[in-house]
Amino acid sequence: MNVSVMFVNGKDVLEKMKRDELVLSMSLRVGMGNPSIEVASKLGFDYVYFDFEHGVLEVETFAQLIREARLAGLIALCRVPGLDVAFVNRVLDAGASGVVFPHVKTKQDAIRAVELTKYGTSETPVGKRGFEPAYGLPKRDNESWDEYFKRVNKETLVGLMIEDKEGVQNIAEILSVKGIDFIYIGKMDMAFSYGVPFTPRAGRDDPVIEKAVTKICAECKKRGIPVRFSVGMAAEDVVENVKRWLSKGRSHLFMVGDVTLLMQGARHYVNTLKKGLKK
Repeated sequence: MNVSVMFVNGKDVLEKMKRDELVLSMSLRVGMGNPSIEVASKLGFDYVYFDFEHGVLEVETFAQLIREARLAGLIALCRVPGLDVAFVNRVLDAGASGVVFPHVKTKQDAIRAVELTKYGTSETPVGKRGFEPAYGLPKRDNESWDEYFKRVNKETLVGLMIEDKEGVQNIAEILSVKGIDFIYIGKMDMAFSYGVPFTPRAGRDDPVIEKAVTKICAECKKRGIPVRFSVGMAAEDVVENVKRWLSKGRSHLFMVGDVTLLMQGARHYVNTLKKGLKK
């Protein structure tokens, strides 16, 4: 039986980000397998996202899900617990096309993130990623090992989460590090860091958080670095968020969790059924 597989990689998605095209991702928490991956693929998502900082996902399960995602034409990115060389090696060996590092606060944190994700080559001399030929992205038959390392570096993305007061203060220095592909903003932890209330609805952020997020977006816009756009928990927030932030530098880079989609779909189903059967 012949199976046609559309193979994509991190570089393909990054190019879409930099062209500011719509990039959709689904964070997988419910089911953690075929159903959510299949839905994401059929609806036109670009990648699936897994979280090791929170939750109970294991690397072995993650490796199996990456294979499913590839067959569905999706890449897999993951958030790791921190700047841990052993853990980052494991998720990259499992086949991750990109790593998101939480709580990046300093330029040195950003340098370390790039070091852990990239192989050392003439193009990326800071790279310190460990190598094991039995794991990671597959080597092509017609390429040398040097060509392989350079290709994998281009196809493997580095994302940083700015979610602390210190990270906001140091954002210009952080973004000066070569090798950063995109930025995620964590507004909830940022609110904790600043000691202000967290308000997830668009247009209702505390002024301190509004100012911090605006600063991050402006600095990223100067350098052409995409910024993840949080669309909010409720569907009615999405358009409002888009209108408010795109002009300030946030990108067409969206993420929604499968829990949110399940809740919205189930709520619509239940409400429609109750309304239709109400006498």
